[in-house]
Amino acid sequence: MKNNKKNNEVKSIASIEGVQVKVFVIISVVILTFTVILYLFNPLSFTRFFGNINPLIITPIFIVLGFLILRFFVLKGGFKIYSRENLRRMLIFLPIAILLASIAILVDIGFKYSADINVLFPESLLFYPIMALIAETLFHLIPLSLLLLLFNKGFKNFNLDKNKWISIAIISLIEPIFQTFSIPGHFPLWTSAYMTFHLYLFNLTQLYFFKRFDFFSMYSFRIVYYLLWHIIWGYVRLGVLF
Repeated sequence: MKNNKKNNEVKSIASIEGVQVKVFVIISVVILTFTVILYLFNPLSFTRFFGNINPLIITPIFIVLGFLILRFFVLKGGFKIYSRENLRRMLIFLPIAILLASIAILVDIGFKYSADINVLFPESLLFYPIMALIAETLFHLIPLSLLLLLFNKGFKNFNLDKNKWISIAIISLIEPIFQTFSIPGHFPLWTSAYMTFHLYLFNLTQLYFFKRFDFFSMYSFRIVYYLLWHIIWGYVRLGVLF
């Protein structure tokens, strides 16, 4: 009787993990399809961010890295790729992404960033979902796994709960610092200070969603933000501000 109960629990866990893997595979297939279409349509869309690196090479690399890290996190039980029961609760918090994007738009209206900060529509519809997945891997998954490994002194007795909030607070600084240094030098100091704080809050919220809900919630948060700030406003601002 006990063995049957244990076997059922193992099957249930395996089924849940299988669903999580399927969700990531679906996202990956969509992103790879977007990459191929955009590369064939306009390969120059990637040049500003990837340089001479072929996106058909770099995108699959980030997808594989992301999957391996997430799979490791799932097996350790500290994070999830996708959790259906968290979906409704996550939707309640998505307006935060809309609020943050709206604040960025207001700053742009008041200060006016340069005209070429966004990839142009309609390429943006394919480009930003790709970049969202790469950004999550580059700025969150890779550094989080490395920092947690450092705190745990390697894989032995690895515990995802050990110093997780310290790790999240530190890792939330990576993208703001990267983006701030990419701002042209002629921009006022307050713009750099604002962007650093704004992006830190954005990343902190994302990583909180990752820990509280799942990777899908974190990725969706960025997609909503990109949809409003980079895609919709990225198209509208050219006619309004220039």
